[in-house]
Amino acid sequence: MWLSLELMIENINKFHEVIYLSSGNRNERSGMGRGQQPRGRGLGPEGICVCPKCGNKVPHQRGIPCTQMDCPKCGSKMFRE
Repeated sequence: MWLSLELMIENINKFHEVIYLSSGNRNERSGMGRGQQPRGRGLGPEGICVCPKCGNKVPHQRGIPCTQMDCPKCGSKMFRE
């Protein structure tokens, strides 16, 4: 069965869009527009936050990066172990 010229062009355009989206360069079409940030590479909910100044260790709290936590003993910013 022969396709009409318009239908063939429509199918070719869809094919090119699929190829474009699967090529890895998706920023413009996958919601990565202005104001969007790529997902971070978090270390997960488990872990320990350590104070570099006094060595105090506290359990990591989900959703709060260790670098934004203050040490309960000395007040320094902590880091993830």
